[in-house]
Amino acid sequence: GYVQIKFSEFVKDLLIKAQKDINKYLQNQNNSIDFANNDFLFEEINKQQFYNKVRQLIENIFEDKQVGNYIPAGRSLLTIFSEQLGDINFQKLDYLMRIFADKIKYLKKFFNADLETLLEDRKKLSNENIDFKIVNFSIKKINAIIKGKYRYENGEERIYINNKDYVKVLFSSSGQQEAIWILLLIYYFILYNKKTFTIIEEPEAHLYPEAQKEIIELISLLSNSNDNQVIVTTHSPYILSSLNNLIYAKNIKNNENIKEVEKIVDKKIWLDSDKINAYLIKNGQAENILDFELKLIKAEKIDSASEQINSIYDKLFDLE
Repeated sequence: GYVQIKFSEFVKDLLIKAQKDINKYLQNQNNSIDFANNDFLFEEINKQQFYNKVRQLIENIFEDKQVGNYIPAGRSLLTIFSEQLGDINFQKLDYLMRIFADKIKYLKKFFNADLETLLEDRKKLSNENIDFKIVNFSIKKINAIIKGKYRYENGEERIYINNKDYVKVLFSSSGQQEAIWILLLIYYFILYNKKTFTIIEEPEAHLYPEAQKEIIELISLLSNSNDNQVIVTTHSPYILSSLNNLIYAKNIKNNENIKEVEKIVDKKIWLDSDKINAYLIKNGQAENILDFELKLIKAEKIDSASEQINSIYDKLFDLE
């Protein structure tokens, strides 16, 4: 089989123009570099600016300005080799893991200071408006989850317990290793006001239930920032129950109680039930597990083990 895509004449004209601009640029660039005068540095800047213009044109044509990001499961694998990323044969990794590894390798150097300092640097070097409440909220959540402050120093990923003492991420807990680059990528997206479509596999991996709650609140913050889209895959009822709390907080319509709700759940992470969908994948089929009447996720659908355990306990209790 095949897919046939039809474009309007307006879109066709834009695509043809974009193709001509690209061809013209490629033809000219080969003859424009004078290596003796270090013009190749200037050329690299021009190249990046040109690529950005082309990307913006394509985004406008297809009305899609979201940057795609995929955060795979098994993230601790990359942490184990964090000090030898240059020695990994990336061709041996699957494509999505390779893209994720490239992104980490590129962004590690950005985190050469703690998150608070990066925010201050952003404030000094940029004229863009920064929502300090959202960014500071994300910093608080990240530091709470990793039990310290992340910095990339002297070619090492470190979690500082205080100003002097640190643990290499390589020797940190499996939960910290799995979570660290979910947290840092979300911080980067929020700090730079990126519009993203992000897929996160199993954010709960190796985390205590309390940390699972914290990480889902951070993911919800990303979702609410800049109207981003997020897909999460999970095996954890704690993740779904945490999501339900954020949905329920938004669903409370009694205006008299709103201030009390805000004291319990920060308004920045309330979730709109009309923008939420939840599915259970079983036997190759997708079952919608959103309760349309209550506007909540049926978290018990992935927690059948608790029901079985409680049933066994009840039977033993009856025998006693």
